[in-house]
This record gives sequence, C-alpha cells and structure tokens, in this order.
Amino acid sequence: MIPFDLGIPTLVFAQRPGTPYRMTLCAAKPGEVATDAGFTVRVTGGLNVARQADTTIVPGYTTDARPAPAVLEVLARAHDQGKRIVSICTGAFALALPHSLRCRASSPGTVIGGPFSRRAAT
Repeated sequence: MIPFDLGIPTLVFAQRPGTPYRMTLCAAKPGEVATDAGFTVRVTGGLNVARQADTTIVPGYTTDARPAPAVLEVLARAHDQGKRIVSICTGAFALALPHSLRCRASSPGTVIGGPFSRRAAT
C-alpha cells in the first residue's frame, strides 16, 4: 500500500463533528499491513466490514502484487450492488482486473496509462 494514497481519504473522510462519514480501514486479513515506505499500518477491519461499506476506497499499491481473490470479489459485489467504489492512483489496477468491476471502463492517470492498459487486458 502507498501511504500517501491512504492518507488522502483518511484526511477527507476522518470522523469529526458535523461530517456524516465513518471510516474504517479494512484488509483481506486484519492486522499489520505493509506499506511501500517500509512501515506497517495496523488494520482492524476485515472483508466483512468492507462488504457493509457504502463507499469503498482502494488506495494505490505496488502493482507487482495482485489483490487477493476475496478482495476482488468484495469489489465486484459492491459494484453489482451499485455502491460507490473509488481508487487512488494505482488502486485503479485492482478495479481493472477481470471480475472486479465486471470489465467496466476505468480511467487511470496518464503516468500509469500504458501499464494499466496492458494489465487490464489480461
């Protein structure tokens, strides 16, 4: 996970007086999640929490790794239910994988466009 990409939604959706949002960090397996910056983030929510979310935000991650099939299924189910799904930067790779958004169009930034197109086609 890219910490900067996690920080953006954390700042926007942090629980504070007057905001209707409640944010919970989720992972395929709750616990310590490695970042590409060399430190870990403690995540308490699992996929059961993600399944209940009205909005799912997928932060950027190192695209060498492929999200767990269970994560892709959560994204696909959220899409099928008409829930909001947002990706930050390379998080779009997870949304472009077959079965995550049932092959709907995704729009990556220009920096990742070439690799995105090649990866989404596989």
